[in-house]
Amino acid sequence: TADLGWALYGAGRLQEAAEKLEVVAGQDSSNTKALRGLADIYASLKDSATDEASKQSYRTKAVKSWSDVARLDPKDGAAALNLCDLYRELKDRPNARERYQAAVNIDPGNTQARLGLGGVLVEENKFDEAIEQYTSVIKSNPNMAMAYNNLGVAMEKKGLVIEAKEQYQKALDLDPDYADAKQNLERLPDKKG
Repeated sequence: TADLGWALYGAGRLQEAAEKLEVVAGQDSSNTKALRGLADIYASLKDSATDEASKQSYRTKAVKSWSDVARLDPKDGAAALNLCDLYRELKDRPNARERYQAAVNIDPGNTQARLGLGGVLVEENKFDEAIEQYTSVIKSNPNMAMAYNNLGVAMEKKGLVIEAKEQYQKALDLDPDYADAKQNLERLPDKKG
């Protein structure tokens, strides 16, 4: 059944693959390979669903599968990051923040986790903590325009307009075509402070 599930998955027959892998996971709830496959399939089915009820159903199934993987293998950074993204889609900031923090704890150099954690912290108006995350990313990735732009957003929301403009400009210096940084910089007033 597992081999057939993987063959169907490889052939793009996601619904059928999910059914087969659900049987495998039902027979062995510790089969992280089947659970990962199910989570990926549910995420793909969610993305291709045309109605919100189906999207929500697949999103919920993906959360459950990734949660099971994370429970079985707490050091699985991919499971943590996938859960983060799903929780952000669900606008569930506390769980997203918790999972991003877990991913950072697993791998402190995980840029994606730090950027995501910073984004959630900005959404929660925890600007100093967000600034710490973005600054950490910049220390290890000094050529990442997105990190400078995101740092600028956190600074701007904190009221540090001059500093925010500097960060947006650094992002544009690294990537002159970075539309978000360009829009952010153009939106701010020219006056100081």
